[in-house]
Amino acid sequence: MHDAVGQAINYLVGLDENREKIRRELGIETRRASAVVLIGHPEVQPDVPEQDINEALRTFNSHMSRVEVLTYKELIDNAERSLGSQEAGSPAAPSPAEDRGRRPSTDQRLLLMSMDRRGT
Repeated sequence: MHDAVGQAINYLVGLDENREKIRRELGIETRRASAVVLIGHPEVQPDVPEQDINEALRTFNSHMSRVEVLTYKELIDNAERSLGSQEAGSPAAPSPAEDRGRRPSTDQRLLLMSMDRRGT
């Protein structure tokens, strides 16, 4: 996990170092770029309770800036919650505190990126 986070940080450093060129040539602002590192699924570690894994990641993420570590299960759960709240048109979407510490904007970005890759 630490190697993957280090790699994501290196990518962000590269974006920062080439920010002007990227903006000039591609018209993309990279100043607020962030990264998500997807790691395994809690079911792969049956001896470790999922709650313990989630708490460890929450603690780890609370010390990070611009990089967030998620399990595949968290990614799917977040996307399903986002889809559920969009389909229902419900203003009662979970607050960030209720959403296990995840920022809703992160969920929405992940969902939109996934939908964009599928061409929908």
